[in-house]
Amino acid sequence: MTKKKEPVEKKCIVCGATILTHKANVRYCSDECYRQMRRSREKTYLAHHREKQAAGKVYKPESYSRCCHDCGAPTNDYRCDKCRTRFRVMHRVSPEALSEDEM
Repeated sequence: MTKKKEPVEKKCIVCGATILTHKANVRYCSDECYRQMRRSREKTYLAHHREKQAAGKVYKPESYSRCCHDCGAPTNDYRCDKCRTRFRVMHRVSPEALSEDEM
């Protein structure tokens, strides 16, 4: 039979209330304190992000939505044209086997 753990006294990191718990990772006394902490962190993050945007330090791709899987170059597809050609040569895909929309 396992021994029952004694409750541990902890303090809420938001309001400072005392919490009696059996778990080691409890940090908040209620859902409201948790939500309050999340809101304050989101506000801090958004303010920091806006400052970086104003300073021009945020990376914004102009016309590309992703990076090439193989080389990391900016592209709108899974692979850039150079890597796609290399992949087709390496795997011996003939141009006749490709559909019209892929070419």
